[in-house]
Amino acid sequence: MKQKYLLAPLAILLLLASAPRFAHAQTSNVGIGTTAPDVSAALDIVSSSKGVLLPRVASTSSVATPAPGLLVYQTGSPAGFYYNAGTAAQPNWQRLTSGLAYDTATGLAVGPPNAPVTANPTGASNKNYYPFAQGRHSDFKVQYLVTAAQLRAAGLQAGYLSEVALSIMEKNTSAPYLNWTVRLGSTTATSLTGFSTVPLTTVYSAPPAGYYSVLGINAWTFAQPYLWDGTSSLVVQFCYNNASVNYIPNGTDGDYIYMNYTSTQCRAHANGSSPGDDGCAFATGTTDIAQPAIRFRGAGYVLPATAGSVGQVLTQQAGGVVGFEDPEWTQSGTSLYPQALSSNVGIGTSSPGQKLEVAGQVYSSTGGFRFPDNTVQTTAATTATGASFIQNQSSPTQAGANFNISGGGLVGGMLGVGTTNPQAGLHVDQPESSSSAALGVLLSGGSSGNPSIELRGSGKTPYLDLAENPGLDYSSRLMSQSGTLNLYSVGSTTLKVNGTSYLTGNVGIGTAASATLKLDVNGNANVSGNSTVGGSSSVGSSYVAGNSTVTGNSTVAGNSYVNGSSIVDANLGVGTSSPAARLDVDGGILARSAGRISNQGAHLQWNRSNGTGETWLINQNGGGPGGIYFGQSNNVTSGSNTITEWARFDSNGNLGIGAPSAGPRLFVSGAICATGGLNCTSDGRYKRDVVPVQGPWPAC
Repeated sequence: MKQKYLLAPLAILLLLASAPRFAHAQTSNVGIGTTAPDVSAALDIVSSSKGVLLPRVASTSSVATPAPGLLVYQTGSPAGFYYNAGTAAQPNWQRLTSGLAYDTATGLAVGPPNAPVTANPTGASNKNYYPFAQGRHSDFKVQYLVTAAQLRAAGLQAGYLSEVALSIMEKNTSAPYLNWTVRLGSTTATSLTGFSTVPLTTVYSAPPAGYYSVLGINAWTFAQPYLWDGTSSLVVQFCYNNASVNYIPNGTDGDYIYMNYTSTQCRAHANGSSPGDDGCAFATGTTDIAQPAIRFRGAGYVLPATAGSVGQVLTQQAGGVVGFEDPEWTQSGTSLYPQALSSNVGIGTSSPGQKLEVAGQVYSSTGGFRFPDNTVQTTAATTATGASFIQNQSSPTQAGANFNISGGGLVGGMLGVGTTNPQAGLHVDQPESSSSAALGVLLSGGSSGNPSIELRGSGKTPYLDLAENPGLDYSSRLMSQSGTLNLYSVGSTTLKVNGTSYLTGNVGIGTAASATLKLDVNGNANVSGNSTVGGSSSVGSSYVAGNSTVTGNSTVAGNSYVNGSSIVDANLGVGTSSPAARLDVDGGILARSAGRISNQGAHLQWNRSNGTGETWLINQNGGGPGGIYFGQSNNVTSGSNTITEWARFDSNGNLGIGAPSAGPRLFVSGAICATGGLNCTSDGRYKRDVVPVQGPWPAC
């Protein structure tokens, strides 16, 4: 059985029921069923088996110009006793039982009354047909902004809202509004510049037959209560989409509602009257300063009809449902423990990310902390052994115990290994070991990977410094810049390789530009051993103390000195970069000293006697007669040259000019001309028929 508690007295209104019987004015108390009515009551009805039946209406809106305090019973939903808390011109019907109701099956319903946020204005001009534009537009959308200050001033508090209502003061349409939809959203804005883009929640959708507007209060109960945080403004959106079915232009615009006009842009609207328009999908709206007389109802809650078990607590869930539940935490004696805790617990924080997150210090006065492997950590302070890390307590003896890190970890400061005063993110201070064991830093790739050190910079230059003394910035520095590996040194020697070195790319020495050859030296080059160049070589100055073998092209821009054998398996140019012969010299040739000649060929030597400073052109015989030839070659671009012999020294030292020597020391094929004296020695005993020369010798 449901018991209702009326909040206003009915006595004065019951006089209406006896009006036909009392046609004349009554100046004293009236009693029905009693001869001694109460002196404080104008009408006192006494009955042990009957009640009072008041006027019943389908809707309070059907009562024209209701007097303030008028009481009726509404048979339409929601049914109940209603009284007019407003005026005859501006009714404000309030349900007597809206705030409190008890049912033995469901419990005690408690909820705030309707909260008019803005009052109905006076004056015929304070009206507008938005959102009830059926008489002018087949599709329509309007948004109203109601500020948090207005909501709080109306008596609403943070919590669930269950209903919104508008009041129609002049009804001019009869067709339904198809696809009628009400949406709510929260925003920090205090004005509108167009349709709000905050997320909106659909709180009411009309049935397929549409929504039929009524004169007076039009209220829409939410399908699910909407949670208002108490500080945000509300965007209230009304829209419909008739798809040109119920568009009935009648020249009256639509149903007029009470409208206030403010100084703030608080309304945005858009309309359409063409087939295919969807009022609820309009994206662009026009703003103005109109705000309707709007009413909200706060969602109440229902207390359970029966008591809970011992130790249970009342909790409110979504939708205002309140019930008895077992607490997540239970205290038994001096112990406090969760029953079935599935959420994270935060101490000092409202957003814990772990099962237990403490924003502050955690203090253990005794016993320390026990970990999943059953080890206990009692201290993280520095001990006598110099440890400054969480240590393993698996053995009774703390000193000298090892520790193990399994998985990733974070060291918030600097980590020292072998030192209690680290000077960098990782500072290792271990002496050099004479054995194969590494006491510095050992990287082991294990059985499935290779050990590696990676220096990664985010837009920075990674480098590795090697310092031989504590006060130095670096003795040698290895730096990566723009994809190039650079080596710097504070000493005279930057790089020294003891052992075999193998490079697959080009190497530049003394040049900042990219090396174009396998070895590109900008400066002098000194090779103390043998030198072998298998490809092209470009050197400034070259010094080779041993043998030198060049199988490709070699360019020396400076001086070149080879203190050993030199083999060039290509053309060699001196003073020219494009030699046309095995030896192409652009300039003079200087030959010094003399040594033992053991190989056949032509030899140019100077000061062979080591005293007179003479020059020798020496031919070392091969398989033929030998000799030294002089002549001239023609200029050809292909094929073999044609050689014209001028003179030769044969292997006996005889000189033939114009023809090979026939045996004498000098054999001339042609005339001999001498401008000076020509002296010859002979013996007259061997001459015959000597004839004197007549006249002088002919001129040369």
